[in-house]
Amino acid sequence: SQLLDWLLALMRERAVDALVIAGDVYDSPTPSTAAQALYYKFLARLRQSGCRMAVIVGGNHDSPLLINAPRELLEHMDIHVVGRASKSPDGEVFLLRDESGRPQAAFCAVPFLRESDLRTLTRSDTIETRGERIAECAAQHYQGVVQEALRQLGDVREQAPIIATGHLFARGGAVGGG
Repeated sequence: SQLLDWLLALMRERAVDALVIAGDVYDSPTPSTAAQALYYKFLARLRQSGCRMAVIVGGNHDSPLLINAPRELLEHMDIHVVGRASKSPDGEVFLLRDESGRPQAAFCAVPFLRESDLRTLTRSDTIETRGERIAECAAQHYQGVVQEALRQLGDVREQAPIIATGHLFARGGAVGGG
């Protein structure tokens, strides 16, 4: 609770427009009622910080159904949740708009992608090729969501940033500077 109080105060102090939570809202697919109450109280207080929008995606420890359950209610508060991969890329793209309705930024809200979300297996797949196929399908998923964000940004796509989430396991990456 103290951490969330601190975060809300910091957001108010720095005039944060949008909050992104990239997964693992909870540490278990079956969180306690106390953990759920803490989460919902935080979301209810979010507007008081001056934050205009929140984007929350499910992680590997979250239940997609639990994260998605209050989706329609939260959207009325400009809090967008994606617990599981959407059937269409437009279900994972949200725009932050200015007072006139012009897009200021696009959020690509990609949750933890489960193998069942990716529909990866084909008859020709083997145990040896399964990992490659999963990685290929995940990359295609991200590309589709980014393309949708570019489409939705339209004529402001050169000026508006795209902020993408990713809650995933990575292999073979490198950290670089420059």
